[in-house]
Amino acid sequence: MRKKTVSAIKWAVYIALLFFFFILQTTLPFLGIYEIRPVLAVSFIIALSMQEREWYAMAFGILAGFMWDFSSGKTPGFNAAILMLCCIAVSLATMYFAGNNFLNSMLFCGLTMVLQGLLDYLFYYLVWGYENSHLILLRYILPTALYTTAVVPLFFFPLRWLHRKFENLVEK
Repeated sequence: MRKKTVSAIKWAVYIALLFFFFILQTTLPFLGIYEIRPVLAVSFIIALSMQEREWYAMAFGILAGFMWDFSSGKTPGFNAAILMLCCIAVSLATMYFAGNNFLNSMLFCGLTMVLQGLLDYLFYYLVWGYENSHLILLRYILPTALYTTAVVPLFFFPLRWLHRKFENLVEK
């Protein structure tokens, strides 16, 4: 197949998967454990960022971030900026420093979720002086980060396989 055709198919598949996982995370309550649900889109884009170049990681971070912003009622661009920077960092760290393995994907996802959670807590709760706001951090934000990190292997291995399949098609 031609390189451009394979590339277009690859990105169409990745975008469709991102939308599928985003819809899954926002509509299905059975994923929740005590009101805590994983942010599947973040697990997906972190695993994807480990497989792809920084420009593609950046684009998926922005897309996933805006989707999260609009679905959660946050200021548009808040999560988009955070996820964009995290995805770029993950992609570059994977290329130049860290190995491309599932332990690193869990570490990167955990760091991304903790950073996003702490910034969310700072700008939406702590700054405004809500009483007992620490409970939001302890009972919702940190468990969500942990749950999201725990599901990363479900994305990492299939995405690495899919990425290799697309790379093999390009080489042929």
